Amino acid sequence: MAAAATAAAALAAYLAGQGAPATSSLSALGAVAVLRILVAPMFALVFLVAGVIAPSRGPRFALLGAAAVESVAFVRVAAVWVQALRSP
Repeated sequence: MAAAATAAAALAAYLAGQGAPATSSLSALGAVAVLRILVAPMFALVFLVAGVIAPSRGPRFALLGAAAVESVAFVRVAAVWVQALRSP
């Protein structure tokens, strides 16, 4: 579940780096966060499969929640990228 927390942190770092000046360390952190966001779909799929085959309810809900966090992080960043491509 710590991996899902890093997805949320990477999402926050990416969104914070969007408005920062290009020479700031926050902008550099946002650029590195993209690497974590790019592997989010793979982690989401792994968490989803593990959640489906989990033997009890507690781990199942935790793994499915982690898959949801990974999915939301990726979809949010993908939405920013699509919006940037569409704007003139």
